[in-house]
Amino acid sequence: MKKIIVTEYKKMFFSALAVQEKIIEMDADPEPGSLKTGDIVLGSVKNTADNIKAAFCEIGNGKTGFLPFKECSIPPKGRMLLPVQIKRDASGLKEEMLTARFSIPGRNLVLLYEPAGERFCISKKASDRARAAELKKILAEQCADTSFGFIVRTNAFLTDNDTILAEAAALLDKGDSVIKAAEYRTAGSILYRAPDLCREWILGAAEGEEIEVISENREYLERLQNDPLLSGIPFTARHYTDAFPLEKLFRLDHYTELALSRKIWLRSGGFLVIDHTEAMTVIDVNTGSTVIGKDREETFLKINLEAADEIAYQLRLRNLSGIIIADLISMRNRDHIKKVEDRFHAVLSEDPHKAVLADITRLGLAEITRQKKRRPFRTVFTIS
Repeated sequence: MKKIIVTEYKKMFFSALAVQEKIIEMDADPEPGSLKTGDIVLGSVKNTADNIKAAFCEIGNGKTGFLPFKECSIPPKGRMLLPVQIKRDASGLKEEMLTARFSIPGRNLVLLYEPAGERFCISKKASDRARAAELKKILAEQCADTSFGFIVRTNAFLTDNDTILAEAAALLDKGDSVIKAAEYRTAGSILYRAPDLCREWILGAAEGEEIEVISENREYLERLQNDPLLSGIPFTARHYTDAFPLEKLFRLDHYTELALSRKIWLRSGGFLVIDHTEAMTVIDVNTGSTVIGKDREETFLKINLEAADEIAYQLRLRNLSGIIIADLISMRNRDHIKKVEDRFHAVLSEDPHKAVLADITRLGLAEITRQKKRRPFRTVFTIS
């Protein structure tokens, strides 16, 4: 069973996902109500830069976002008002990345605002071509004479057509409301709020997966249970009233310290050192206090396999993305290197965000990329 913990922790709105009582993902919102990835706002084009093929849009509260021309169906012009979605949070000196081709997620489908171009996409994990063709046909009828299309998620292949059509209609209504609101709202107005992390986890759950949401906030749980976006998805909501604090029950202090620590110990006695640069995350794998026996290669294989597991876990726990370079313990045995590659492929495939091992180089550097969806945990949470 998966458990989702929603609580106030360190004066922040805090969400955590636990599997078998171990927290694997978490996030904190120090400014509830502020703009975040997935929100759709009425942007005002401030200026355009043809040399970089992008526009800069004002999105409210003095913020400016970066809108590439390729993310627009029509060329943006100065002072133009258009609905834009935050595709990537601001980081460092970079503004929010925006797109005018917005999307709204559901359980089985994702609505796409795509006035031109390909309007239907099928999950790459789906292999049933006949079912894919059937879904594409019935959804095309729903989208006729609209500017919308759909991404068909894996869950849709196990769901009946009536449920699919009902969800499609609800998502089209949401999309229409965004377009209509954009016609009379003022620049900077929020047109759509993306699901919070708890809702994302519920929507992304596999068919038949048991989910329990636990919170001291009864009002929040009631809103979840009455949310039309989550209708038909089986989950239980438990109002936590015990005297023992929820944050202590799930050891939030431990996991937040773990997610912010530079040094992470491995069971073998080895350890990881995690450092962040502007361009990438660098992880150094060390033998530490590991007892190196007669067969050094076997010992190094054991440490690297353990490191692969821990690195995949830390990427999710810390919400790291972009380029990650892991300096592994050097190995000469090609079979051992292949085993480490296979382990990386296996553990990274379990990540709901696309995470890929590109290569292990001759110098023993594991090159990993991970899709960005939210800000790194370290940028929104500090231990007081």
